[in-house]
Amino acid sequence: MTRSIMWQYIDEEPNIIQALLKSKEICSAAKQLSQYDSICFIAHGSSYNAAVTVQDFFRRMTGLHTEVHTPSDFLYNRGLDDSSCKTIIIAISQTGTSRGLLQAVVYARKQNLPVLGITAQADSPLEQYSIFTCHLCCGEELSNAKTKGYTSTLCMLLLLAAETGVYKGHITDEVRAAVIEEIKRSTDEMPDLRKQVCDVLTGSHFGNDMRALYALGTGMNFGTAMECQLKLMETECIPTAFNDIGEFSHGMHRSVSNQISSIIIDHQFAHDDTITAWKFLSANGRESLLITDDASIKDAQVIHIENMPLTQSILLATLAIQVISVFVPELNGLDPNRPSHNELTDQMKTRV
Repeated sequence: MTRSIMWQYIDEEPNIIQALLKSKEICSAAKQLSQYDSICFIAHGSSYNAAVTVQDFFRRMTGLHTEVHTPSDFLYNRGLDDSSCKTIIIAISQTGTSRGLLQAVVYARKQNLPVLGITAQADSPLEQYSIFTCHLCCGEELSNAKTKGYTSTLCMLLLLAAETGVYKGHITDEVRAAVIEEIKRSTDEMPDLRKQVCDVLTGSHFGNDMRALYALGTGMNFGTAMECQLKLMETECIPTAFNDIGEFSHGMHRSVSNQISSIIIDHQFAHDDTITAWKFLSANGRESLLITDDASIKDAQVIHIENMPLTQSILLATLAIQVISVFVPELNGLDPNRPSHNELTDQMKTRV
């Protein structure tokens, strides 16, 4: 079987991050964002997961009230009484053609809300509806499950938050520099981490005949667990679910069986709960893979990443998830980018 093009996209990520670190658009957008009091993210799929991942970081860096909505949630559940504060919409779509997102953006503009569009495609419909745009530096991505586009979105949001925080006077130049340094260190770690993940998966045979998956995380990596659930669902085409580590013992644990594999992302503030859940799933589930910055934990199904306290190692945890999402299908003799009910996107008119 030919190796998936997704491997190439994953290997492009360090260069993409380097390009984003030099982006002048991010500085210009941050200056604009600093004029507002509230930010509302709108996105579908992986873009939504990226916004959830960075939501609290954005709040901590900028001091701005932040919300994250799917397009339908924004259209039908969110009230638009913004008379007490100045709100800006940040609409994210890698292709810039997501129908639901564009409907939400048109609605927001009719309510006189400004829109910052984040997209990889210049002159896309999203850019046409936005008052200003930041372009992801990921280029075209011809796969169902997005990897480099997701990482590009994460990195852009991290940089946008730090730059906006400085313009708002909420953080210092030193804090911004520390965030950028963590991004650079994460980038430097990526090639070695890619190899480590492949070695762990090869040695442990994790994912062999995988039938269902639980993805657990907390903090910023709750969003990474959401992305893990989506990526393995997209590439393995199996039932998957995600949850917060703190919520796992409130009912989800009752469904664990020898048919359930799991991936758990550790967090320094919930380390004891994470390890308890991992040991439980290792003993009662099919197999359980741990992603952790605790070098003292030694096991065949442990992936070690470096601790990044400000960004909570989200770029590294994400890379590990992406490698798993390509490696496991190929381990099972499957093309991770194979067609699977692709007709539904046409029937639902997902893209314009």
